[in-house]
Amino acid sequence: MFLILGPKKMDILEKFSPDPDIILREEKVLTKEKFDLYFAACDAVVLHKFQSKYEAVVSSTAFQALGLGTPLFVPRHSDFFHPFTTEVVKYRDREELKNNLLELLNDQQKQKKIRDAALSFAEKYSGENIAYEYIKLFERLIEFRHKKINRQIEYDTAY
Repeated sequence: MFLILGPKKMDILEKFSPDPDIILREEKVLTKEKFDLYFAACDAVVLHKFQSKYEAVVSSTAFQALGLGTPLFVPRHSDFFHPFTTEVVKYRDREELKNNLLELLNDQQKQKKIRDAALSFAEKYSGENIAYEYIKLFERLIEFRHKKINRQIEYDTAY
């Protein structure tokens, strides 16, 4: 099963020419529950997002998806996916997308490698780990400030 996420005006039937036996379901907005359910049920997800008028835009959908470990296929030249390397599979056009999908579906080792990279990325940049890094930073700043205050007190009492 594949999940294809793309812009509202993208005609999935026309772009990917699916088999008549394929069931298509179009939803305007996915709830968190449906998002997790659909991603967990899929063999792969195609996240077809392209340009942004802002620099350094990162797709929160991609970050969510990486945490679920489902292989994620993204456009190679999209603004949204620059931070990702081995965590996603990038494609240039329909032909490369098709070839990458077939290769991944037939290669369990490659699936595991991508899944492991995605889960590792999601863990490294999880809210919990980012919060922990900020806490450590604030603790170091407080410690530095206390040392600075103590040195100032020592200096003041010495003179």
